[in-house]
Amino acid sequence: MSDQAKKMAQQREAALKAAQRLPHMPWDGAQGPDLHNASDALKELEREQVEEISETGWRPRIEHDLIAVDEQGVPLSTVHRSVDLNTAEEYGELSKQAIAVINKHFASTECSEIHMNSPDQIFAKYQGERVKVNCAFSSEEEYNLFIEDMVRQANTNKTWEDIKREARGVVRLQGGDRMMIFTPPLTETVHVAIHKVVARSWELQDLVENGTMNSSMANLLVAAVKSHANILVAGEMGAGKSVILSLLAQYIGPNERLALIEEVPEIFINNLPDVTPITYYPDGSAAGLQQVLDTTLYGRYDRIIIGEIHDLGMYRMLRVMATGGDGSMSTFHAGDARSALEQVRNHVLLEYPQLPPATVAHFVRQAINLVVVVENIDGQHRIKQIAEVEWRTLSSEAETMGLNELFVWDRNGQQSADGKPGFVSISRPDDNGKLVEKAERYGIKFDPTWFPSDNMMLR
Repeated sequence: MSDQAKKMAQQREAALKAAQRLPHMPWDGAQGPDLHNASDALKELEREQVEEISETGWRPRIEHDLIAVDEQGVPLSTVHRSVDLNTAEEYGELSKQAIAVINKHFASTECSEIHMNSPDQIFAKYQGERVKVNCAFSSEEEYNLFIEDMVRQANTNKTWEDIKREARGVVRLQGGDRMMIFTPPLTETVHVAIHKVVARSWELQDLVENGTMNSSMANLLVAAVKSHANILVAGEMGAGKSVILSLLAQYIGPNERLALIEEVPEIFINNLPDVTPITYYPDGSAAGLQQVLDTTLYGRYDRIIIGEIHDLGMYRMLRVMATGGDGSMSTFHAGDARSALEQVRNHVLLEYPQLPPATVAHFVRQAINLVVVVENIDGQHRIKQIAEVEWRTLSSEAETMGLNELFVWDRNGQQSADGKPGFVSISRPDDNGKLVEKAERYGIKFDPTWFPSDNMMLR
């Protein structure tokens, strides 16, 4: 085992020992489930992850200790930092035990999601594997009280009453974790999905080491960000779009002023001093994305980042990118680069049906410079495609989207020199395209060694 793996194992073992200091109650078959099974399952998962570091998905940097503990060394989650389980009279002993076990999973940097479907249906997700947490609340009332407490402590202007009235809601917990809630009558019981932000201490190099991309792809993306290229990060649900965008944002200049616009808080930016987080409301209860973007244009921001662009506001986003918002980035739901661009075009046409399709297509080609497509297959996150948006060879009357594929993930090894699955360089950026034009403006060079393919489509 390498020194790095040993260090990771030691850190995980320390976390488990701290978690084991949580109070336990003796259980028998009649009283309820054996809570220690969850700890055993976690230990087994931890052991497997130490031995299979190179084959797992994204991992945090091991130098950072992300586990907060109280005076007794008990891990504190982002959920219940202010609740003393020993004195909380609202909860029965069974519920206290459930909360303690849930906190174990919050304390683990390897746990990425926690799902609660009912008082006795609770799950945690580790490296793509969902495991049932063997615990249960004393009653549905105390289960709902626990969720209400989470909302009360969250960084949100929504109240529990607001969420119950709307029967749904999304809030950001302390520490940045995102919690989605459905309540009756939409569901039979209150359902909660918590997406933990476990990537705050990661760097792009971590994604190279675990196979999300190779070093040439990472160098290209860093150069594109420093060149102020407009980047669309696409992928299906849960692919890791927000993580990729968050890590790319680390390479934005420290003196740049940034607007971070989201409906649901997902993107984290830790290293920039001048960031304005802005929330938009598509339901009309406050300013929507269109209004927010219109106002942002007067804020003298160097870049604008939009989390999960939707139908209304697509035209405004493209206008920002095409008229002075160089270096802007956004995430978008799509399975490949061509589909992403076509959907962007179609969203604009739905918003402004009077516009000619060819005009909209030309507008899209002018605004977006690079499309990065992410996938998640069996817990392994991977960049499956990086494509430059090709506009030079298409006339302004063309309704199609031109793409210059730079890198792809060759799943079957058909394009790889050794016939094995891997990342393949297909082409290099067009010397007369916008990507190179912007790079030259900022003194950035695309190293030819990043693109080792003999199949150079554009020279």
